[in-house]
Amino acid sequence: MENYLIYSNFLHLRERVVAVFVQGPAWQFKSWPWHGNPVEIFSKVRAFHLKWNELPLDNNVKKWSVHVMSLDRHRRHLDRAALQQFWEQLDRLVPKEGLLFLSAEFVKANF
Repeated sequence: MENYLIYSNFLHLRERVVAVFVQGPAWQFKSWPWHGNPVEIFSKVRAFHLKWNELPLDNNVKKWSVHVMSLDRHRRHLDRAALQQFWEQLDRLVPKEGLLFLSAEFVKANF
């Protein structure tokens, strides 16, 4: 397991960002580098999207290179498997001495 840092404002550290959680709207990335273009951003940063399995996938998320993790509202004991999948993917992405920056708002809302 690698070390990860969580920041609410991390764009000044963008060369060290390896992952982002995507909500769906493109405006989520308007202040990002690479002209806020999600396609370009996701070619440099791994994108994840959490959704309830009974809800339809957002149209933008369908078009982008995003790893979708579905959760079941009625089988919440399976959440841990999705969380484990997330951390395993990150551990494969990040170099041994790498660090990850996640939005603090996302972590408070989802973990």
